[in-house]
Amino acid sequence: MTYESALERLNEITSQMEDPEITLKNAVDLYAEAKKLIEFCTKCIDEAKLEVEKIGE
Repeated sequence: MTYESALERLNEITSQMEDPEITLKNAVDLYAEAKKLIEFCTKCIDEAKLEVEKIGE
């Protein structure tokens, strides 16, 4: 998975969560998936930040 694909999936999840007819179970499942994706994206950003800092040294 790439940062970009994770971000795209997060956007899809956001749209699905905005559906007023979403079931509670589906909302909880999507929330759990989104949490994992956010953690992945945060890790990607942290790693990129470290690379940029190394380049700047």
